[in-house]
Amino acid sequence: GLAPHLWFNVGDVRAAWELLLQAAAACPSLSLGSSAFVYDLLDVSRELMSKIAGRFWADAVEAYKAGDLAGLRANGSALLGLLAAMDELLASHKAFLLGPVLQRARDYARSSSSDAEAASSVAGAGEADAAMEDGAQLPEAQRLHKSSSSSSTNSRCSFESSSTAAGVAAGVSRSAGSEQQQRLAALYEWNMRTQLTIWGTSAVAGDSEVSDYANKEWSGLIASFYLPRWQAWLARLEQDLLEGRPYDAPAWRLEVLMMTYRWIGSGSTHAAGSSDSADMEPMAVDAAGDGEDAGG
Repeated sequence: GLAPHLWFNVGDVRAAWELLLQAAAACPSLSLGSSAFVYDLLDVSRELMSKIAGRFWADAVEAYKAGDLAGLRANGSALLGLLAAMDELLASHKAFLLGPVLQRARDYARSSSSDAEAASSVAGAGEADAAMEDGAQLPEAQRLHKSSSSSSTNSRCSFESSSTAAGVAAGVSRSAGSEQQQRLAALYEWNMRTQLTIWGTSAVAGDSEVSDYANKEWSGLIASFYLPRWQAWLARLEQDLLEGRPYDAPAWRLEVLMMTYRWIGSGSTHAAGSSDSADMEPMAVDAAGDGEDAGG
């Protein structure tokens, strides 16, 4: 149900991309030592590749409508290959990585739970202080007995025992705090994954008006979420042609919803680092037109 969305000339973007490549070739230190230059080069590459992907998508749709299975497969394969290349390319800069975003969301749980941990530590110290003052709370006869030299060792052992108990209690409290922090970290990651995808919690297919509103072209997000989704969509179209069945939009929306919820709840890890340099060969975008008009 999507339509190509262009408001600029793709040929202009390709021309800018080629100029950036020429600059990188003329001055290798740019791509090796300038994070800002690499960011710009990747950002323009990402934009150009995404628009080429849109062309492959449109051609796949036309092939599907015409009942052209070979055309559908060819354009679908080109689309998937381009998305895989984009994911690999974007891993060249930390600004285009999913992993650090999810990690920052999880790390926020530490600062959120720090107050609770501090309170737990204060409580443990309070228990130890109370143990030191036990003698003041005992009956008169026992206080006199504790003051004698013969009972000094027992008194010290009693205090050490109480301190040990307080330490164990504090340890249990810290363990509980750690478990709570882990649950909080999982919740924050779940929220970030939800925001990036469906931005809602509705169990009704197609009920969200803002699904993909905050979509990002990031390495890790493409490979783990968008690429499998495109694979499933192309497989559905191919099966339609093989079985002679019409396109079932509601069924597809439900399938996407279930895939999205599985990804949101997966909690899988993604690399937080990036490769040392970007390998940007022209072949990745050779399919780009030299002068496509906006909206063409």
